[in-house]
Amino acid sequence: MWWSDRTVVGVTVGFILIAIINFFVPDWIRQIGLLSMAIGSVALGLLVLWRSGLISFG
Repeated sequence: MWWSDRTVVGVTVGFILIAIINFFVPDWIRQIGLLSMAIGSVALGLLVLWRSGLISFG
């Protein structure tokens, strides 16, 4: 197979599944999921800034 990295396929399938499941879960589960994704994206952004040397502590 010429394309062995299936990251794009996995992310696309995961996004579609989350979009479909979103209509069937209660609001409190949706809120917890959105909050955890928001905190995770902030942590990932800080990690990128830290690893690239654009953030200093102290």
